[in-house]
Amino acid sequence: MSYNAPRNAIKRCKTKTNYMTENTETLGWTIHTSELFPQAVTWTEVTEDKYEEMLGVLPPAAYAGAGFLVGEPFDHDPATGRPRYEAYRCRGGRFEVADRPLTRAEFLAIMR
Repeated sequence: MSYNAPRNAIKRCKTKTNYMTENTETLGWTIHTSELFPQAVTWTEVTEDKYEEMLGVLPPAAYAGAGFLVGEPFDHDPATGRPRYEAYRCRGGRFEVADRPLTRAEFLAIMR
């Protein structure tokens, strides 16, 4: 395989837009336009064991109060390119996980 093989494969890749569903497909990834705008965060209850397990998997990317971001990015924000992480918190005696990954800035703003 030559050095230019990956570059040639990328050149052959075509971007298709489906205007009915507002999806854009590039290199097999689908990004819905709603992912480009911040969505409200919903917190779902998890067990204390799950909370502690995720706290111990890696050093957290951020701490705030009784919440943390799991140390390795889950993905990257399509609009800004910033890393997003799984978020966990303990609030009112309940252990919770966010329904979507959060950037560090989003997490810190929520946890204020």
